[in-house]
This record gives sequence, C-alpha cells and structure tokens, in this order.
Amino acid sequence: MNDLKLSGCRSLPLAHYLKSLGLLRLLSEQHSSECRGFWRDETFYLRTELTQDQIISFFLESYKPTPILAPWNGGSGFAQKDKNQRAVLDDFVGSNAPRFASIKDNITRLQDLLESMGLTNKPEKEEKPMVLRACRNVLPDESLEWLDAAYVLTTKGPKFPPLLGTGGNDGRLEFSNNFLQRIQEVFSLEDGAPTPLSEMWLRGALFDETTWALLSKKPIGQFFPKAVGKFNATTGFEADSLINPWDFILMLEGAMSFAASAVKRFQNGMSAVSTPFTVHSSHLGHGTAALGEGSRAEMWMPIWSEACSYKEIHTLFSEGRVQIGRRTAAKGIDFAKAVVTLGVERGIVAFERYGFHERNGLAYFAVPLGRFDVKAEQKDADLVLELDDWMRKMEGRVSSWPEGVRRLFRLCEESIFELCRDGGSEHITKTFILLGRLEKTFALRTDSLKGCQPVPPLSGRWLSGCEMTPELRLAASLASLFDIPGSSRVPIRQHFEPVSVGWRGSGKDAFAKWNEKVARHEIVWREGDIVGTMNEILQRRLQKASTWETKRALFSGRIHVREDDLIDFIDGNVDESLLCDLLWSCLLINPHELCASALQHKNAPKQNLRKTPMFYNLLKSCFSGYILDKEEGKITFTNIPKKGKDDESQNKIKGTAIPLVAGIHRLAMRGRGAEASVRSVRRLRASGFVPALDSLAISGDRAARIAAALLFPISAYSLMALVSPLFRKHPKEDKSEEQTTITV
Repeated sequence: MNDLKLSGCRSLPLAHYLKSLGLLRLLSEQHSSECRGFWRDETFYLRTELTQDQIISFFLESYKPTPILAPWNGGSGFAQKDKNQRAVLDDFVGSNAPRFASIKDNITRLQDLLESMGLTNKPEKEEKPMVLRACRNVLPDESLEWLDAAYVLTTKGPKFPPLLGTGGNDGRLEFSNNFLQRIQEVFSLEDGAPTPLSEMWLRGALFDETTWALLSKKPIGQFFPKAVGKFNATTGFEADSLINPWDFILMLEGAMSFAASAVKRFQNGMSAVSTPFTVHSSHLGHGTAALGEGSRAEMWMPIWSEACSYKEIHTLFSEGRVQIGRRTAAKGIDFAKAVVTLGVERGIVAFERYGFHERNGLAYFAVPLGRFDVKAEQKDADLVLELDDWMRKMEGRVSSWPEGVRRLFRLCEESIFELCRDGGSEHITKTFILLGRLEKTFALRTDSLKGCQPVPPLSGRWLSGCEMTPELRLAASLASLFDIPGSSRVPIRQHFEPVSVGWRGSGKDAFAKWNEKVARHEIVWREGDIVGTMNEILQRRLQKASTWETKRALFSGRIHVREDDLIDFIDGNVDESLLCDLLWSCLLINPHELCASALQHKNAPKQNLRKTPMFYNLLKSCFSGYILDKEEGKITFTNIPKKGKDDESQNKIKGTAIPLVAGIHRLAMRGRGAEASVRSVRRLRASGFVPALDSLAISGDRAARIAAALLFPISAYSLMALVSPLFRKHPKEDKSEEQTTITV
C-alpha cells in the first residue's frame, strides 16, 4: 500500500474538499481495489495499491457518473420552457454508452412521472412537495443518496441542506443540469469515450498538473468563489469564470457524502433537518461577514489524519452530530465549545469552517472562515461550558437590547470563540474582562434591558487562568472581602449591583439573581473613580461595624494583598481602568472559590525593597481588623476570634481591639490627611499604644488614595512588619524620646 499525494485535492476551497470525498467514494464503490483516505498538511492522500496512472485509467475508462437529477428545479431540463437544458437530457436519453445507462434510466423514469402528474413546467410552490415525495418512490436505491443530500421531507414541508442550496439550485445556477453538461465535456455521449482534453483536465484536478483550455464562462456556484470571476478576479476590472470540468463533476459526487435526515424535536414532536457538521451561522471568529449580511449556515468540514475507508467516513458523516453535554450544537460558537470539550468524533484533528454568505445577488458563496484545530488536551475547555446555559438564554433576548449592548454581547461571544480556538491566558483574560463589562452594563441598565440576567458565578479557574498582573491581584483581593455578618449583612458585590448569590444542594452549584431588596444607597460604584468607590465602600462597612465579629470581618478577605501591589496602588502605578474592569470580573467568581489558592501558582513571592507610606501604617493601625498587643516591647497583631458558644471566651482575649472611628477615615478620604493623622495618634494613645510621632503632613490626593488602600485585606504578619516601627517603646522604658511631625 502506498500513500499517494493528491496535490489537486486540498482542504480549501470547499470545491476541492468535496472533490477529495468524491474521489474516495467513487474508487471505493466502483473499483475493486481497497482505498483509504486521510489528510496531511491540508492535502488529501490515498492509501492504495493503485498508481496515478491506474487512477486516471479508472476514471477515463470505467467511471459511471451518478444520476444527479432535480426535476423540481427550473433549469433542470424537465420543463418544456427549459429548451437548452432539455436538449442535454435528450442527448443522454439517446446515448447507448453503458456508463450512462443509469442516468438514461433515471431521466426516463422522471419524465414519465411528471407526465403522469400533468406537470409540463417547473412545479409551483404547492406542487413541489408532491414532486419531491414522488421522486423517492420511483427512483432506484442508487439515486437516494443524491436525494438525501439535496432535500429532506419533514412535517413542515421540504427542507434543503445548505450545501446544495435550495435542492440543487443556487440563485440562477442549477446544479444537476450543469453536472450533465460537464459530463458531456469530458466524455463522448456516443460511446462514452473520454474527450481529447479529458485526461489533461483530470490530471490537473487530481494531481495539480499543468492544464490549459479551461472552460470559460461556465458556472461552478458557491463552492469555489475564486473561480467565479467578475470584479478583481485578475488584472483589469473584470474576468470570466474559468473551471476544470472534472472539479465540478467530482465536487458534486463528493457532496452526496453529506446526506441530511429528519429528526424529531423533543418539545413538540415536529421534524427538523439534521445535516452533518452544519450549524446556524454565528458571524464569529472571522472578519469576512457583517451582522446584517445574508447567511445561510455554517459547515465545519472534518479533517482526519488516520487513513479511513469511505465506509468509515460515510458513517462519520451520517452520525456527524456534535454534542455539548447532552445537547446538539446549533450555532458556530456551540461547535467551537464542542470541539474543545471533545464533543466530536475521535480521530478528527481539525475542521475547515465555511460560511454560506450572500455575496453576489441571489447567489451564496462558501466563504472560508478559518481552520479550527482539535487539541488533544485543552485544559481551559470547561471554562466556556460554565457560561453555556446563560449564553443561550441571553441569545434569545439580545435582539431587543440597544445597539451598544448588543455589540458588547457579540464581543463576548467572539472572545469565547477565540478562547475555544486558541486557548491560553491572553484569551481567558480578554473573555473574563468582557464578562465583567457586560455584567456592569446589565447592572446599570436592568430596567431597560428586557430579560437580562446576571452572569452566573464562575469557578476560581478563571482567576488562575488569567494573565497575572498587579491589577488582577488587587482586584481579586478586593472582591474576596468577607461579608459583614448580622441582620444588615451586605456582601461586597452588593456595593456594585443589586445581586444576590445563592447555592443549591450541597453548596457547589452557585447561582446569581437580581435582588430588588438591595438598598440603592448601598450601591456606591463610581465609573472611572476606583479610589472614590473604595472609600465609599469602606464608609458603608464602617457604619455596620458594631460588634467584635463585624470588626473582624470588616477588613478580612480570602486573598491578602501583596505589599508591592499595595505600594503600586498607593503610588498610582497601576492601570486603574484595567483594575476597574478586573474588579467587576472578579466579583463574578463564586465566593467559595475566590481564594488565595486560585492565584497561588502564579503568585510567587517578590522581593520588595520599598516601604509603605508612614501615613498608611498609621491609619492601618487604627483600621486593621486585628487585636493589637505588646510582646517584649514589640507590637503584634492577632485575629479577633469568632464569637463562640462560650461568651466568657471573649473576656480572655489578650490585647486590644482598637475602636473603629469612621471620622478618621472620612477626614483622610476628603484629603485632610494631617487632621486624620492627629486623630489616629490620639486614638492609639487612648488604647495604650504610643506612636513615635504626633502628626503627618500629606497631600490631599495621596491621603485619599491611602484611605482607599485601607480596604485591601492584609495578613497579620505583613501588618506587623509594616506598623511596628511606628511605635516607640513603652513610656516607662523611654521617657526621653521627643514627639515628631513627619512630612510625607
């Protein structure tokens, strides 16, 4: 067995892909030798004992064309007014060549059928279903494969798979009669012998050998846009179409591999069409189609690398349904999700994606939309499935939304498609950010966006899959802030939007829903002002901090801020626009999964030689959420214990919880840093701690940024290292140290 390269049979354009299938089909069904086919480097190969010359000899001497006839179409030659096309049929009826016997027999059967039905012209719309049904009754089994590819009879009438247009017709081009015309150009009808140029054309079609005298002004339809001619096809303004007749013949022979079928919908028992690897057009993943452009469908043509027989390929195509979980892919984006979650047949290594777009009057072109590789392991694949149900619900409602929101939703779909196709942290980050933007848009316009629902809670793997940046770590830290417990519980997310997150069953299945009970005054989001937003959130939380337990939760979170990131925020060295986007995105993470472990593998310790500002250290001593204590002259911070069954345990706490004074923070957020520092020193002294300064002079904007930075959760260990240098030794140990004022 040899691997024979067919250089003229490529995966692009669609005509050449179909030609490859037609070649394998005809050799398998009409030749005794075993043949298997596969793809390598976008070229079709045959694994066979045949040589090039033997394959050429088979087609020129033994090939029997499939009877491709469509009496239901105008221009097919069966209507009296189709004079030129009717002459083509008459020529075949008059032929005695054995290779055309099947075509001759089928033409005669169909002519008799139409005569018995009293039809002399193209069937009217109401007559067409009867003709289609009658054709299946009178034609032999060998013709059913063509009929299955051309149309499907359903309870709602005939349906036409997109590959063959409307039942073998594309605009003004009727396929079946043109197929017979191309047969006439490569074979003599008198004796079935090949015409003088037939072998040259065949070698060019199969092996890409040099050819000349290609047919001019002969149509090829939607399958080969470049061969259509017209504007910009060559130098000058216009060019005529040029085709190789064998390309057209083998292309239609291969199209019959895509037999459609009727399937029942579970909801109502009605029939629908199921076509192999065919979905509704999604306008995603390519730049060649506009939203308003007419589109018939998409087809994803499978590429396989292992040698397979035509029987195996035919089985693949007949069962070629693509699954997402328990449902069948319906759109291009569904197909992409199915590919990355291995919802496709094993052995397929890629898909060539084609869209049938209206580009030339009534005609459609099979536009290549790019190659989609099937990766053996796509570790990020399951991320897109988290959004599947929600996306499908929103797709049915997006048409009623304003143009800007529809565009943003489409950008999300586009990004999800790219994530499925290419994977990687760059596309995860892009999709993550767009989901956050969409959620923000929904939150700010819930009244005007009919049917919009919050983005469902996402798994922590979105966080770990993103590109790691200071902005992401800071956003995750803020989003991880604990809820303030008690009757007035307000989760951090409810400072941004009126949403509640709940859990079903064991708590793993989280859901989000709009909550009209969320007080509007709790929502403090300020577009483009992250510092102002954070300060307003902190003020709201301070108002609710009335017990030990709420004090503990006020500044606590699942993800502690890194010192170097904290300094970058204070110094204004972060992209605040990106930080805002990522904050909205991180709020979408399931709170149970928003934890340090989601960042751990990318959150390696970083040596930090910079120091946090003294003003931050001073304020944080007053707003730490920890208990302060003195051990051997050093300041320590320990967690405030949760309230337990034994209330007496609260009396055994060693150290002091500094009372929270909202007024101190309010001064700082308003830029009155010096006053805030004075009051902070007083508050600490009243609690038994003596700072090594009396006040700090600090600018207004910087004071506000530091006030906002207090909201970031920080570990007790880090806080101890930052704050300890503030405090002098106990006054009894060192009474000589003078009070100081420091300018920051």
